[in-house]
Amino acid sequence: MTCLLKIFQLLIAIYSVKGCMLALPTCPFGTNCTPAPPAACLFGTCAKQQSNQVGPCGSGCEPPKTCTPKGCLQTMAHHGVKTFQGNPIATSSPINPDARFLSCCQSLAVGDSCLPICTFESFNKQEISSIFFLSSQCSPVNLGSMFHCAAFGADHSSCCVNAGVDAECLTFCDQEELSFDKISPSHLKCLPHFETIKSCFYNHAIREYYRQDIVVN
Repeated sequence: MTCLLKIFQLLIAIYSVKGCMLALPTCPFGTNCTPAPPAACLFGTCAKQQSNQVGPCGSGCEPPKTCTPKGCLQTMAHHGVKTFQGNPIATSSPINPDARFLSCCQSLAVGDSCLPICTFESFNKQEISSIFFLSSQCSPVNLGSMFHCAAFGADHSSCCVNAGVDAECLTFCDQEELSFDKISPSHLKCLPHFETIKSCFYNHAIREYYRQDIVVN
């Protein structure tokens, strides 16, 4: 019975990704989220889209910053400095990759149930698969922010291409901009490439960590 329920949930997510109604928790076949924006159908769930024109960011954020619930966040994490509303938070020592990953997830208001996955060890194919198949307490609406943070807000397309990642899966590799709706059930076919993509993220993170260490020392 549990397996049948999971299969049914997955079918709802896959076949109804193009629309949903705010009155229901999932998107029933062919209907639309209203209003749109701010509501969007993502993985069979109506979710609010992020906007640079509302909330703590006033009239918006200048690139490469993006609007988060805590203000304007410096998107390009490779500088080693987080910025909220133009106020830099400097660090006196290099931040290890896992700490930066988690800090980014917290800054982007990733759900509490997803925060334990915001480390390079926990951010693995098994965990991501469970989110895709709706068997995790972590909601799929958090995936975009989690990938963005794992990539440190950088474009890893070149690394992914060289490693043989399929063209349709490169959306996971280019994380220069935080996009709410890049990931959909059609990307289930990209799961076999996950560890390769993660390797590009992690290798970049390690290089940046040692680069910080050289700058600090």
